[in-house]
Amino acid sequence: MRQWDLNTGQCVMTMDILWAISHPTAAPGTTLPAHLFPGAAAAAGTFAVPTPPYADGTWELYQDFVGALQFWGYALVSGSGDGAVRMWDMRTGQPHRTLLGHTAPVTCLQFDELHIVSGSLDKSIRIWDVRTGGIFETLKYDHAVTALQFDTRKIVAATGENGVKIYNRTSMQQSTLLTNGHTRPVERLRYMDRYMVSGGRDSIVKIWAL
Repeated sequence: MRQWDLNTGQCVMTMDILWAISHPTAAPGTTLPAHLFPGAAAAAGTFAVPTPPYADGTWELYQDFVGALQFWGYALVSGSGDGAVRMWDMRTGQPHRTLLGHTAPVTCLQFDELHIVSGSLDKSIRIWDVRTGGIFETLKYDHAVTALQFDTRKIVAATGENGVKIYNRTSMQQSTLLTNGHTRPVERLRYMDRYMVSGGRDSIVKIWAL
């Protein structure tokens, strides 16, 4: 990961995921299971993992990568190919906490002052407590999670299906947007206020009223 000065166009800091994998910042006594995090056992090598199949039966292959990141102020959170969610201090370029729970690469995440929400190829969304680093809640799906966005009321996610999943954080109920929707799995989405935009493997962008 690189931090850039927009005024000069110069890179001012590089944060190395492979270095972070080989220098885990988990709690004392916690180790990275080699069968779940092969990147930790061979940080200098290539970590390739196939996705679980989409609803239409297709597969993809992912290499070492930073699958998601977000920053605010001096705080940066990344999700990477080893399945870990890392919290970084952008003043030093060092990770100060590694959140372990996903068993496949992280593809999307978002955080606010209370929670980090991350999605993964392990077919799950995990909600983390920013203060303790513990898992607050886990949502399971039938296919890989490729995109998400959340607010205080809901989590909206693309989960390898033709519809968009909406999780109500108050009632803890799941619903799916399907009517006049995509004909192949949804890959990306964003929403604002009452409207959502989704892009699918059918090469179509849909605009929804939530």
